[in-house]
Amino acid sequence: MKNLMSAVLFMALFGFCSISCQKEEISDLKDDVRSLEDSLQITISQHAALLDSISHLIALMNETDSIDINALKMEQISYLMINIVRQPEAAEELIQISELLYSDYTELQPLSKETVIQRGIVIKNYIASVARQPEMAPFLEEVAERFIGPFDPDQMQDDQTEGVARGSALSGLIEGIARQPELLELLDKAIEPLILPYNANMHSNQLIDVSKAMVNGKLVEGIARQPEAAGYLDKVCFKYLNFNLPMAEEQPVN
Repeated sequence: MKNLMSAVLFMALFGFCSISCQKEEISDLKDDVRSLEDSLQITISQHAALLDSISHLIALMNETDSIDINALKMEQISYLMINIVRQPEAAEELIQISELLYSDYTELQPLSKETVIQRGIVIKNYIASVARQPEMAPFLEEVAERFIGPFDPDQMQDDQTEGVARGSALSGLIEGIARQPELLELLDKAIEPLILPYNANMHSNQLIDVSKAMVNGKLVEGIARQPEAAGYLDKVCFKYLNFNLPMAEEQPVN
């Protein structure tokens, strides 16, 4: 009889424990569902905020001629590049959001001065994104081809504007190579169609001087941080700015 009562008590205790465990599992699942719902709500809210910003931007554009809408559109692609490498799994959704502004670089042509300058900044962030996630280079290249577009001499502005844009783009390349010299070939391949190598018939002395002034600080910083990268950076300077670094001969690159 005692054995029977013990067995009954054991079964009852076991059942109670099982029910308690199941309740805890159900509670945990409910918490997970709530977390997912909160994340989804945040995403929806952010999307709605973006749409509101776009609507406000269009309204402002209609009220004044002082706002360069195409420059603002180009500026947003920096955020696209940065966030794609932060959240690769959300890349397609991020691209779809960017398509709310424009879906092809030709929609921004003819390029204004401000758009040209923003383009240089976007290229800088594109190169930084490739340097951060080299394995995503092919995908990011497709994004760049679509939203930035290749360099078009017919879209060039004055020397100062082009010099600033070129300097911004190259500062990203210089910083990336100074940090990771082994990525020279990959980063150079990424930037070349977007700014083109130096061409005396296309790039005036004034344009190059402005670009040199833009990148000088990054060169000093990069070589100070990693002197062995001087030879790599010299290749970039000669290819895109038509000058050699004085210390590069001491550290040649094959």
